[in-house]
Amino acid sequence: MSTPRYRALVLAVYDPRWFMKVLDRLKARRIPYTLYYTPDNIPYYSVLYTDYKYFVDQVAGRKDLEIVYDPEHRSLVVEKAILRTKLKETYNEIIVGVDPGPSPYIIVLGDSEILEMKRLDPEAPLAKEIERIKQEYPYKTLKVRVGQCHNGWRIAYTLKKAERDIAVEIVDEAKTTPKNGTGEIVERIKNMLKPYRNKDAYAALSIALRKGIEVIA
Repeated sequence: MSTPRYRALVLAVYDPRWFMKVLDRLKARRIPYTLYYTPDNIPYYSVLYTDYKYFVDQVAGRKDLEIVYDPEHRSLVVEKAILRTKLKETYNEIIVGVDPGPSPYIIVLGDSEILEMKRLDPEAPLAKEIERIKQEYPYKTLKVRVGQCHNGWRIAYTLKKAERDIAVEIVDEAKTTPKNGTGEIVERIKNMLKPYRNKDAYAALSIALRKGIEVIA
């Protein structure tokens, strides 16, 4: 039997609060999954994500499965389970696009896949958010691209001083904010926001996809 290119993700999460958090993560990314009921109902060659040793013991006879055991409820381990469905261990590259301003907006790309997007607390330093991203996603390289408008240069320079082990680039923001709802990038945002009405998300994505000038601190 040939090995499939993608593997099914099966959830066997015992803790109800953590279960809802995992579901929210998967649904936001439109990642398909099935729920565990018995060892026999798990598709062949699946990835089983669980926080409960009892479930691990139940499927011990299924040698085709890959079990991701997460009793400590860590987002990093959930992400590792997602990656294993794609036959990967890590993202080759994480890129964070930052649309600066009074309330900065960020988008996180992992190997060109949109992992998350959010508006930041204007009082919270960007370095704190980057540290969270570093803890939640396995990666080989991480790059942050910041738009040059508004307070972009200050944000980029401050971040570089705090995070010297990652590349920080300043990006020309010309034409990164849409004037209408057309184009491939806009369609990618539309598919996640339903309906599309967030120009900052579009700008952050455009910044993430555009090579900038590296900041040296």
